[in-house]
Amino acid sequence: MLGPDLDISVQQTAVLTGGSVAAAVGTFNYQVLSGGRIAPDPAWVEANIRTQQVPILGTVTCHKVMLPQLEAALREIVERGLADKIHPGEYGGCYYPRFIANTTQPSLHSFGIALDLNVPGNGRGTVGEIDRSVVQIFKKWGFAWGGDWGWTDPMHFEMSQLVEAR
Repeated sequence: MLGPDLDISVQQTAVLTGGSVAAAVGTFNYQVLSGGRIAPDPAWVEANIRTQQVPILGTVTCHKVMLPQLEAALREIVERGLADKIHPGEYGGCYYPRFIANTTQPSLHSFGIALDLNVPGNGRGTVGEIDRSVVQIFKKWGFAWGGDWGWTDPMHFEMSQLVEAR
């Protein structure tokens, strides 16, 4: 449910604050849609959101700044023999313009810098089933893990720092 402080008849602005990730990702204007969805400015989407092939998951659509780190993390997971720990059929997506559930705050999925893996076994409020070696690799490549939060979200990984992919 949208709060009374959000005027859905006017354009809103999504802003990440602080740090190198915020500076690299930028801000965008958006319109509020039904069902908790938002419609980012098409010019921002055109300039920043990309679709490409990555190891294990196949085709993903994410922010261009995150893609090298995501690819590097997934490549390392393959190299370490852990590819079977990520289930491509249970990939919950990356770029999905919407609010965080029960808020009027745009989700990091709206910026294309968050992704959900192995969704069925890693629900909110649980410890999750995701392999902790996979988690550690993602952290090495600049991702924060939702399993570390007070109200856990173990399927969720989000870009939290810029790491140069090699």
